[in-house]
Amino acid sequence: MKIGDLDLPTPTLGTTGNDAALERIFEFDAELESQFGTKLKIDEKLNRTLVSFQANKGRAFYRWFKYKEAFSAALVEHLLDRYEVTDGVLLDPFAGIGTALFAAGEMGLSPQERHAKTPTRIWHWEN
Repeated sequence: MKIGDLDLPTPTLGTTGNDAALERIFEFDAELESQFGTKLKIDEKLNRTLVSFQANKGRAFYRWFKYKEAFSAALVEHLLDRYEVTDGVLLDPFAGIGTALFAAGEMGLSPQERHAKTPTRIWHWEN
């Protein structure tokens, strides 16, 4: 199986009794791969450390409260830099421990937290 420039081993079926369901999943995967495979890009910068909480372990403030589902402040900074976002509002509907909000605030954006049903609080930064 090939995704972009990356060759991955083709999954094999076992004897779990769920082979029909797994076969259908593999078929869906193959359909998606054939339709979107040329659009997928591998970005080596987006490694496990960057997209997980691990990169926060060495940064003051972010490492104070470990939340394994969080992503790193470096990921937020990377994405804002990559897409040249230098001002405006960053809206984070889930907020978790606030990584995106705090990282955006440090970069000069106006971060806002809003939950799916009701707004809870807005983070204000004094620049």
